[in-house]
Amino acid sequence: MPDLTGGFSSDLQVEATQRLMEALVESEARSRERIELLAEAIFEVENDRLTYMNPAWFTITGMSVQESRGRPLLDFFAEDDHPLLLQLTAPMSADRSPHTLQLRRSEGSQRWVTFSMISNRSARVVGVLRDITEEKISREMVARLSIVASVTDSLVVITDARGLVEWCNEATLGRTGYSLEEMLGRTPGSLLQGPDTDPVIVREIGDALRAQVSVQREILNYTKAGDAYWVSLTISPVFDELGQLVQFVSVQSDMTKRHILDEEKARSQEILEEEVRRRTVDLEKARDLAERATVAKSDFVATMSHEIRTPLNAVLGYNQLLSRETLTARQQELVAKTQKAGFLLKEIVDNALDFSKIDSGIIELEKESFDLAKVLEGVDVLTGTLAREQGLVFTWAIDEQVPPLVVGDEQRLTQILINLTSNAVKFTSSGSIALRVRSKQLEGSSLQLLITVADTEVGISPENIERIFEPYHQSDASTARIYGGTGLGLGIARRLAQLMGGDIYVTSELGSGSSFLLEILVQASAAPVSLPTSNAPRTFPALRGARVLIVEDNLFNQDVASEILELEGIESEVAGDGIEALGVLAASQPFGVILMDISMPRMDGIETTRRIREDPIHASTPIIALTAGAPGEELLRYLDLGFDDALGKPFHAEELFVVLQRWLSPEMRHGAAPEATVVLGAQSGESAAG
Repeated sequence: MPDLTGGFSSDLQVEATQRLMEALVESEARSRERIELLAEAIFEVENDRLTYMNPAWFTITGMSVQESRGRPLLDFFAEDDHPLLLQLTAPMSADRSPHTLQLRRSEGSQRWVTFSMISNRSARVVGVLRDITEEKISREMVARLSIVASVTDSLVVITDARGLVEWCNEATLGRTGYSLEEMLGRTPGSLLQGPDTDPVIVREIGDALRAQVSVQREILNYTKAGDAYWVSLTISPVFDELGQLVQFVSVQSDMTKRHILDEEKARSQEILEEEVRRRTVDLEKARDLAERATVAKSDFVATMSHEIRTPLNAVLGYNQLLSRETLTARQQELVAKTQKAGFLLKEIVDNALDFSKIDSGIIELEKESFDLAKVLEGVDVLTGTLAREQGLVFTWAIDEQVPPLVVGDEQRLTQILINLTSNAVKFTSSGSIALRVRSKQLEGSSLQLLITVADTEVGISPENIERIFEPYHQSDASTARIYGGTGLGLGIARRLAQLMGGDIYVTSELGSGSSFLLEILVQASAAPVSLPTSNAPRTFPALRGARVLIVEDNLFNQDVASEILELEGIESEVAGDGIEALGVLAASQPFGVILMDISMPRMDGIETTRRIREDPIHASTPIIALTAGAPGEELLRYLDLGFDDALGKPFHAEELFVVLQRWLSPEMRHGAAPEATVVLGAQSGESAAG
């Protein structure tokens, strides 16, 4: 009978063995699968020949598994490492620690790897290779940078490719207050950024690092203790030989002191700007006050001029009427002296008014053709006569090269020369006064007139030469008592000369007299000049029988004007202000001319003229403005306001008759209106009225 038990047992053993083998194969397969997924290269060596390699072998060595199988392991390593390899792969080697070796890749390059192995009594060896090339390069770079960074004042931080701190120098640790252990493995921003760190700057730095490009910025950081500090940082990426990012290196300069200085500078600038704004406001206020003061001064001077000229007009008018009476020689002498005193007062008022106008910048110069010789003759008549009355020699001369006719402001030139010569007469008690005119040709028709006024005797001390042109100043305080005067004349003369493109210069020596040099710019002119042909008194027969309305609030001027008009047979009526004038016009026959004072109570001359122009009956009646201001400068304004002409106070009786004749001439009476001309008022020592 067969041994069924034994057979069955044998089959079970075979089956168990088979299942064990299958399990072992399955386990080995699973292990192989896992090994093939590793990044490290796993290999087996038998009898010094490679028998197995996982796929990572190709990644590390650059040679495929098929090409490598059967080759000696030593072929893949540098010759310097062969003795160590033989030692590690010897049977029963107990050294299982990793060693760093140089691997030779198939294309000839070298990589650094760690080599670990397990051997047994047989010739079989199992080993592991891990590529540490980037790590080794990184560590070496860090080591080199550390050597450099350790001796610099700059703050240096090295991070890995993820931005985690790998190393920082002592300067960084000292500035931040962190230890190296506290910083390792952390991002710099997580430690150093604080509440006032600009998030825009942080975002810009992050964008640059993600793009793997260098970035340079200034940023506010904080120490471990919470103190803020500024740094200027430059972060640069570091790449390996294959172009892979391995690190970032940040080099920082402490900019805190500069920022503090900038903040202090900004604060100082703000303080300065605020001070400038404050001072600007103060200056603007001061300028406004000065401008208002100037306007107020001008208004005051103009008002005072009017207030003085109004009674002065009456005084000179009465004096003129008196001079026409039958008088004794003594009485005629007193009348003449009174007239001279009146015009001296007028000169003072004119000087004050001129000074105010020049100071306010409102004076304008005329440009008309005139005869220089006639100007000097007029000066001779006025100041030359005074000089000869004091026993002085007064002479004047014009050099031959000076053209007889020039274009300029005759009135202002006359004013300057009268001032200079009158000043010379005042300060010279004996000797002579000489006036000489020379010229210098400039471009085209332009000329520079050089007019010298030289006197003898008193002289001026050197320290007072420039001061004599200052307003209200006398060369010697005592001269104000000895010689009189306001001290305005020379200052006005110099300013007028400067307005005329020149100046006045003076040379003097105490006890030897003074020499004033006037320089002004004019134009040569060939235009004919209308000259008087006779000195005989003029008559005005055309005025006889004319009717004139006098609108004047001052009783004395009303009386004077009426009596002067009566001298030429002119009928007149008087109105004390504008309201009275409108009543007179409404109740009387038409007048040939209306003489209209500008400044009056209740209704002034301007408003009165406007009302008259609205009345069709009197709209075309000539209206002559009587002003104590400057009619020449205000004529255009007067014409715009409805006036036909202007006459300045005080004025000569003859000047009044000339103006009246112009508007009461037969041509005017037949509708041909003459051209308006301004009469500035009396300019000489003759009688005046109005």
